Amino acid sequence: MQSVSRAFASSILQRAERAERDGLALPAALVAAVREAARVPLATQDALWEACCTTDAAPPVGLRIGLELQLPHLDSAALQLIACDTLGEALRELVEVAPVTGDGGDFELTREGARARLVYRPPLGAAAGRARAVVQGAARSPSA
Repeated sequence: MQSVSRAFASSILQRAERAERDGLALPAALVAAVREAARVPLATQDALWEACCTTDAAPPVGLRIGLELQLPHLDSAALQLIACDTLGEALRELVEVAPVTGDGGDFELTREGARARLVYRPPLGAAAGRARAVVQGAARSPSA
């Protein structure tokens, strides 16, 4: 399961709590799901971002949340990335540390002149892995 740390998701909740003073509120079930999880599934994190963006009338909410992040909100990979001097260095580090610190999947970094492209490939689920094994097995079997 792809997920983010509860501490990172909590940074969004903290911003939402400040916005509640202005009459804006996130769905209670979503807040409870974040607070009860050891790690927050990406689907829940996405729903949290969407709810925060639609309830917080003062854009850009993502930038404000980013500016309010504190060290306890970050996981080990994020802490390593913020120690980088350049974006390029951070992207290279991400490609290297993600397999060790992440939930699976991998990043591919390609460069085209001054541009960089970062692609995330989520891990294959168990069913996809079984399907691949069947296809590979069929390819090795002698035809009838």
